[in-house]
Amino acid sequence: MATPVCQDSRETRLRQSPLRISPVEDDESELLLAEDGSVVAGTLPALIERLTLDTHDPVQMRDFQRAFFMTYNSFATADELFTLLEDLFHMERPLADASQEDLDLNQWREEKLEPMRRRVLFILKMWFEEYGMLRDEPHIVGRLHEFLSSLTSPFIAMARSMSDSLQRHLNIKSSPLPPTPVTGRRKVKRKASKNDFARLEPMAVARQLCLHEHRLYAKLGPRECMHWMTPGLADGIPNLAAFCMARARLAGWVRASLLGVDGLSRRAEMLEFWIRVAEGCKELCNFSSLSAIKAGLSDPAIARSQFLWAHLPHGRHQEAMALLSESAGTRLPYCAQQESVNGPCVPYIEPYLALVAYVSETFPDTVPSPETDRSLIHFAKREKLYGAVQEMLRHQAHAYDFPEDSQTAEFVESNVTSIAQEQNFVALPHQTEVDIANLKKVLESLP
Repeated sequence: MATPVCQDSRETRLRQSPLRISPVEDDESELLLAEDGSVVAGTLPALIERLTLDTHDPVQMRDFQRAFFMTYNSFATADELFTLLEDLFHMERPLADASQEDLDLNQWREEKLEPMRRRVLFILKMWFEEYGMLRDEPHIVGRLHEFLSSLTSPFIAMARSMSDSLQRHLNIKSSPLPPTPVTGRRKVKRKASKNDFARLEPMAVARQLCLHEHRLYAKLGPRECMHWMTPGLADGIPNLAAFCMARARLAGWVRASLLGVDGLSRRAEMLEFWIRVAEGCKELCNFSSLSAIKAGLSDPAIARSQFLWAHLPHGRHQEAMALLSESAGTRLPYCAQQESVNGPCVPYIEPYLALVAYVSETFPDTVPSPETDRSLIHFAKREKLYGAVQEMLRHQAHAYDFPEDSQTAEFVESNVTSIAQEQNFVALPHQTEVDIANLKKVLESLP
């Protein structure tokens, strides 16, 4: 993480920052580009200037902007980013060189400087509207208000529009949540009886698992997922730990429910129940619960019990084997199926977390400049991290629309909670190192 920006005067910062209007790709000591024009590495000022570049490839530029805002806190602070954008906006004239001495200053301001300034304002607007400035960097809001109020013609109208939008977002952020409707007296929680399984439909349990896990999945933030291995992460990883622990708890519930039943016939009935729940999860694209059930059924005491599997109803044994062996041995299980889903889905995210860990540990944060002794920020690494996290979280916007059944919900919640207490699957709040250790343990132990 970069150190906070020094509080120098604007004149000093401008002298130190290599800001200019000439194309940044012309200087390989500042910015390295791939053959397709994508950014490989660059200095911080060059990357920020790239944000405001008017390119011929808007799709590539949009991808660059998204990756930048999702990852900038790994190589800069919000104060550094804001300061350099502000300095870029306030630059008065191009650097004095032979090619610019004869350039008409008014023409340069009209054709180069003003369009660039509008793009700077657009980037700032994008930051607070789309990329969590108010949530993640609230201290920047005061600086943004001050900056917008200082603008003069021809940017007054745009500044006023941005201020109005900023205020709307602030009002939404500060609005209290609506009170939870009272639906009647809540029943006292109890540990569910094993006989409760016989009263429930497997598809009803599969639906409840979809609702339960998607609620946890929808809370995941890009920053948590991208930096989950960083012990010093300020906010910790509470949402990510809760989601991954839910999968571990479900696997523990499946295992305990089978091993805790006496009698081969009753255990076979329980096995068939979970196989049908797994089939329901697969049908509803809940790959997280599906993988957890498969993990529970893969316990050696269950998987190696030939008599147990032989007691399944006729025809169910082969179906069960096909379901349990699906995606086994693949490097990224379920990923191809998840990528083809356009509707509601709870993905199996552990492969993406493993990919984030691999990229973080394998690729360097900086690369040497080919023309100078300075190091350049390795932006291609950040794009790889962004791509993994974007794919991991792309199903958050599509929630399941079927209603929740109170009896099934209580049944699932009671069992998952009791397993968490019995097997010590409890994510400890505000203990980031413990959460990371637990999550690593889950990644290592579950297929």
